[in-house]
Amino acid sequence: MKELFTDARGRIRRKTWWKGFLIIVVVSLLVGAVLSPLLLALGLLGRVLLFAVSLVFLYGMVMLGSKRLHDRNKDAMPRLALFYAPTVLSQLLQTLGIGWQAMEVAGRTVMVPGLIGGIVLWVSMAFALWALIELGFLSGGTGSNRFGEDPKALPSP
Repeated sequence: MKELFTDARGRIRRKTWWKGFLIIVVVSLLVGAVLSPLLLALGLLGRVLLFAVSLVFLYGMVMLGSKRLHDRNKDAMPRLALFYAPTVLSQLLQTLGIGWQAMEVAGRTVMVPGLIGGIVLWVSMAFALWALIELGFLSGGTGSNRFGEDPKALPSP
């Protein structure tokens, strides 16, 4: 199971991608719920630390995406850069407070996008939707390809 999130080689089926995707989403939400209140109290340092934690989860998503694209007989780069770079840029801008501003909402400080932050956020959501369709809904190739054996022909992990 560890190789699913740490190794970009090989191919995986949509079903395996969805399982890995949901694991990363649930774990990242739990970690965020625990760490956010603690780290955001530290200001910029806390936001930088949260950004670093998000990069750990991004790594797992890139490994999953690579294998899924390999199943579709496509090179992982540059697609993964297109899928994830706008989101990383949006998070970095938010972390540094560029194009975002802190506002008090219900007694908590939240970062709200301004014009630049909002544009980058919308672009990142468009690429995330493309990634979701490409990785989670479009079927893989049949038979062996240059990235390995057809995962449908192999026993499920």
